[in-house]
This record gives sequence, structure tokens and C-alpha cells, in this order.
Amino acid sequence: MVAILISPFYFFRKKSVPKAETEIYYSKMPWWRGAIYFIGGALLFVFILSYLVLKEEIGFNLGMLGWLIIFSILFLLYAKAKKIKLKKKEGTFGFYLVEEFTRDNSLLGTQEVRKKKGIVRKTVEIILIALVLSVAVSWFVRSIVFNAGERAMSELTEISTDKSAQHSEINGNIYRNTKYHFRIKFPENWTIQQGDGPHIVQKAVFGNSTISIIAQEFDFGGESFSSIKDIGSAKEFIDSTIEGTKKKFSDVKVIDYGETKIDNEPAYWVEYSAKSQVLDFDLEATQLIYFLAKGNILYSISAGTASNEYAKIKPKFYQVVSTFVIENY
Repeated sequence: MVAILISPFYFFRKKSVPKAETEIYYSKMPWWRGAIYFIGGALLFVFILSYLVLKEEIGFNLGMLGWLIIFSILFLLYAKAKKIKLKKKEGTFGFYLVEEFTRDNSLLGTQEVRKKKGIVRKTVEIILIALVLSVAVSWFVRSIVFNAGERAMSELTEISTDKSAQHSEINGNIYRNTKYHFRIKFPENWTIQQGDGPHIVQKAVFGNSTISIIAQEFDFGGESFSSIKDIGSAKEFIDSTIEGTKKKFSDVKVIDYGETKIDNEPAYWVEYSAKSQVLDFDLEATQLIYFLAKGNILYSISAGTASNEYAKIKPKFYQVVSTFVIENY
């Protein structure tokens, strides 16, 4: 009985822990390897300060992903740099990696359990650093290209669209424009008319349906588009387009968007619905627009109709877009 009563005190008694001795060990590093952590951190810090001071002038936005990548790299550099010391040892100055060893007397007094990262953990660290750097480089290059393209577009001089009849040729349902170097075949029995918008060169009308060809010419100062991709990615371009549409129409909903090729040229497309009000009538239309660029011209092929008629007319829209050809470039 006494043994049972005192047994908890025995099993839960405070056990003695062998005293562990901690030793500091300095392993010499090559100068370049030690310096790279400090120089890398300093350059990254200078980059952050420069960005904060000059971001308005350079027109470059890091965004949330950019800041996440930068602080991840900064953290990795700091985690390593804090273990590196510049000191004089054995008569020479150099960079030394500071490592801690714990000598455990319970393991025959000779086994050393290192607190530093093992081989597996080091490998993981190298992979993570390489991954973060590769993502950072690809993101940085992509951001510079897009921001430069976006900024260049905002600084371009837009030239008024020339709708002169001397540049237009109509042969049956085939329309050709010699000024903007394209031709297109409209559906049979549709009425071909001169465009009524500022950049609509020509359009074809049938009931509630309209197909419009838009040409926007820019003064690049000697430069030119190689393709629509010079302006940005499909998502970035379409997002910008839809933002502009929302300023004019209500309840704008993107149905789908993507990339394709027209006349073997890269093209972006977007399909969306929108509502508008004319007098006391509420109208809902669905629009399909294709965008491509060549030389100094941004082309748009816009096809739209009442939403309740869209499914029936959509195959004709596809057929017309497939006939668009850029000529004499």
C-alpha cells in the first residue's frame, strides 16, 4: 500500500539532466562567399530606398508579389549573414562562419550534437533560395516589360483615324482598306457602312447585330509593334479594356477571354455582356472583340448583338474574324 501511494512521486520526480557544454567553432569562408551576403543585402536595401524615392518617375509598381519576393530574399540573406563574422584569427583577417556545438556528456562524453542545419536542411535552403531568385528574376523582367509597355502606350501620340473613301475598296461583301493594310469578308446580305465612331473604319449591320473594324494608329517615333504582346499579357490587356468599358456601360460581366492567332499573328480576345439604357428601354448586349497589332496600328474586330440573339449570330462572327488579313507589311 505504501509503495502504491509513493509510486507517483517516484515516476514524476524531477530527473537529473546531464549538463551539456556549448562550444563555439569558427570555420573560415572564402572572401567572395562571405562578402556576397553583405553586399547582396546592402544592394537590396539600396534598391528598396531608390524605389520608394523614384517610383513615380520610373512608373514602376512592385505590387504585393514583388514586396513578398524582396522581403523573402532579404530574410534569407539576413539569416545567413548573422552567422558570419569578420575577425582576425591566426594572424589574418577573414570571414568566419560561427557554429555552435553541444557536447553531451551522457553519450560517453565524446558525441557532439550540432545545432546548425544538417545536409538535408542545407539542400532545402539552397533550393528555396534558387527558387525565390528565379521567381524574382522572371517576375522582375516581366514587370519591367509590362510597365515599360504600359508607360509607352500612355505616352504615345494617337493619330486620327483616316476614313477617306479613297482608301476603301468594296467588292461584293469583301472590304479592303489600303491605308491600314487589311481586308475582311463580311457576311452575305449584311449592309456595309462607313464607321460612325472615332476609330471605326468600316462596319456591317444586320438587324440588331453589328461587326465593326477599328484601326488606331500611333506615332512611335520610329518604333513599331511587333505584335499585341508588346503591350502586355492577355489578362493585363483585357483587364484594362474592361475597366474602360465599365465607365460607359453598367453590369459588365466577362464571359471569357484568351489568346489566339488571326492571319498567323498573335491576338487577344474577350467576350462580355453589358447593359445600357436608351430613353426608357433597358438593353443588354453581348460583345466579342479581337485585338491584334502590327506596325504602328492596333486593330480591333468587334462583333455584338442583343444577348438573346447572340448564340444564333456567334458562328457568323467567328467566320468573319477568320477572314481578316493584314496586307502589305
